[in-house]
Amino acid sequence: MVTRYLIDGHQHVEWTVFPVALAQSVVAPPDQVNTFSLIQAKRRQEPYDKNFSNGSTSFNSATARSLTFASQLIVPSSAGVHVTTALVDPDGNRYTQELVWQAAERRLKTWTTFTNQTATPQTLDGLASVCLAGLSPFHAKQKNWRPGPAAPALEVGDGGPAGAAAN
Repeated sequence: MVTRYLIDGHQHVEWTVFPVALAQSVVAPPDQVNTFSLIQAKRRQEPYDKNFSNGSTSFNSATARSLTFASQLIVPSSAGVHVTTALVDPDGNRYTQELVWQAAERRLKTWTTFTNQTATPQTLDGLASVCLAGLSPFHAKQKNWRPGPAAPALEVGDGGPAGAAAN
């Protein structure tokens, strides 16, 4: 299993997960303009999307769109690997995704935490434990599989890190 973290020019983070056997065939979409944040959160003081009242979710809220890369820690072990990815909002609050790959169990386990870094109480209207948007690397422009260069990324697989953090 490979987990690839993509960091765009605005420091927004998205991820994809795919089998190791397909790693050489996975190519980032050449015309991708928007990322879907690795962490989906909604702070109460942030405005709701105009479509929220029409029955849409608060997916990709103003909060989620404001989150930027802060740090990533990768801890390989004999059992697998534990990746801690931290994002921050403009007020400095910390949103952390924990990802654990346990090779013997052949599963990914993930959870998300929020740390208030301000002097005032914060209320979250939503904090998802996992975001499935952008999870698959397969896209319409990739109908004919071909080997190609991977997007700048950090990759984590069975044996730990297999790449380097992107700029």
